Amino acid sequence: MDVKASVSAHKAHMVELRRQIHQNPELGWHEFETQALIIKELERLGIPCEKVCGTGVIATLKGAKEGPVTGLRADMDALPIQEKPDTPYRSPKPRSYACLRS
Repeated sequence: MDVKASVSAHKAHMVELRRQIHQNPELGWHEFETQALIIKELERLGIPCEKVCGTGVIATLKGAKEGPVTGLRADMDALPIQEKPDTPYRSPKPRSYACLRS
């Protein structure tokens, strides 16, 4: 498998996913839309996954051979701040500390 060619072939889709998540921020323990998007993508790729802890996701990738295991953890919650840069993928949704109390 040519990894560089594979990455190039999927780059546009990955950038679109990142921008979709960035435009729709969700604070911690409220990442329901983000969770649904991640599960949809994992299922599309045929990667087994499950919902955990309300808004989390665990996916399992299995190699063809036995051997060492690697774990990867990533955050998907937004910070309660408003962005200053004016970019096309900037979130139109305001984020404030008031959101933390809801």
